Amino acid sequence: MSTVAKIAGVASAGMMLFMGIKKAYSAYHGNEQEEEGKTMKKPGEDGRMLRRDFEENPKDYFLDHRRRQKLEKTVRMNETK
Repeated sequence: MSTVAKIAGVASAGMMLFMGIKKAYSAYHGNEQEEEGKTMKKPGEDGRMLRRDFEENPKDYFLDHRRRQKLEKTVRMNETK
């Protein structure tokens, strides 16, 4: 395995760990969001988010969502090698 592939694998694993921690934190503190405003189901994902955050900039939400999907796909491909 090349050095670049190793670095990409470590970076992907780190990002997946970060996303998992973030998701767990959000699930645990989900009731706090409801106190801050209306929530909605995240488009294309499990979980909920503040409606105003999505309505302020839906373009960035979907760009970030596609980036996460590509990263997850890359990680899955690297795990099978």
